[in-house]
Amino acid sequence: MKKLCSTLSFLLICTVNISSVDLPTNKRAIHFQGHFPKYPKDWTSSLNIRYSGGETRKGYDGRSHSTGILNINGLVNINSLGFNLQNLSATTKPTTYTYLRAPNTTTGDLGGIIPQYNFTGNNGKLELNGKFTTQEFEIDLQQFLFWGFFARIYTPIRKVKINQINYKNLTDSSNSNAAGFQSFLTNNLDTVLSENGLLPLTTSFNKTTCGDLNVSAGWQGYGENIFKYINALSGFGEFGVVFPVTPRKKLNLASAIPVCYDGIWGINARGLAEAHVNSWMNIGIYGNAIIFLNQDRNLRMITDTTQSGPIVLEKGYTHVDPGTLWNVSVYTKLTPIFKSFLITAGYSFSRQEDTKLNVKDSNFLSTYIAQQQANANVIYKPTQNEIVNYDDRLKEWNQHTVHLQIGYDASLNKDSKYAPTAFLFYDLPFYGRRSFKTNMLGGDLGLTVKWDI
Repeated sequence: MKKLCSTLSFLLICTVNISSVDLPTNKRAIHFQGHFPKYPKDWTSSLNIRYSGGETRKGYDGRSHSTGILNINGLVNINSLGFNLQNLSATTKPTTYTYLRAPNTTTGDLGGIIPQYNFTGNNGKLELNGKFTTQEFEIDLQQFLFWGFFARIYTPIRKVKINQINYKNLTDSSNSNAAGFQSFLTNNLDTVLSENGLLPLTTSFNKTTCGDLNVSAGWQGYGENIFKYINALSGFGEFGVVFPVTPRKKLNLASAIPVCYDGIWGINARGLAEAHVNSWMNIGIYGNAIIFLNQDRNLRMITDTTQSGPIVLEKGYTHVDPGTLWNVSVYTKLTPIFKSFLITAGYSFSRQEDTKLNVKDSNFLSTYIAQQQANANVIYKPTQNEIVNYDDRLKEWNQHTVHLQIGYDASLNKDSKYAPTAFLFYDLPFYGRRSFKTNMLGGDLGLTVKWDI
């Protein structure tokens, strides 16, 4: 028992990547997911622990252009930031009312000080900058049962941070109202955020927590001489549930991000097929999908279709229909020196579809909607849902990633009772949409044991 505990302690402390599992996110490169124990027999156990880390200041926006991580959903448009807020008055939120209230043609109100500047282009907009850092420690335990069936438990421990936050005022300095706008940013913006339940703009986000828990079951198979030009074919398929262990993102910080899937349940499926072309080369394809379940909750939602970026002032109760997350990978594995020494190169494409909101809060935008309905001069009268679903934060994201791994896998030897694995890896996102450019460097150790039962 003491020896077993020492072995497990060593693995937990030192391990670094051969896991075939990942819970993808648009904040970092997707991990390669093409590894799995070879030639397992009944009651084989496989433990893999991966450590990785990365940092970035850059991401891709909705047009796949390189930008700062806090601008992937657009610049912050201060001009319309306070438009159509419910119950906004000089007594409830005086600074927001004075500087940001929307013009009202029905009453003749010219609006707040900033809208009266009548800025166009990038005037009145902010470019946010910050640094994203992440470290992950992932545990993947796979227990084979009989006839190729297995059960799996996977969970990551994630530390994420966004700090060094600052902004660049994009207003042309030659504009007659540039000085007044800069004065608002310096002296009043944080007051506006405070009136609407947000911390100061440059407040860092820092969170360490267990990620969501993935429990699944599947079947793995291996066969030889199945096709004429393929020596052998192996692979697996599995289905499972993603349990929302990670706390939801707090709504009081503009730079806050979900650490995992923000409290949403998911149903996942993954599968892999790998062809053994010859004694030194395998090629494979992998696919994974998570279907998220709908949920009702409070969210910050935009109140005007010209709003963009991470700063949103209004909260409301809504039905959330998250988009399905899926990814597909192709790869090749080479054993150029000896059988258990692997060099792996691969490519992955990942995407999450649009998220849709269905507002359940009768008070949200109610005053604005009523004014539009009563105004005969307004031909097109948008609904609550049309406005909130214009939010770029809800739109699909995608990521193209290349993977490189090098290491040792003793499970390639059929006769190995104890099969350790040790890998170093590098995951590089090279193109995408609404995603971070976070390269991930790390490794993992694992141990597969064929028990004599």
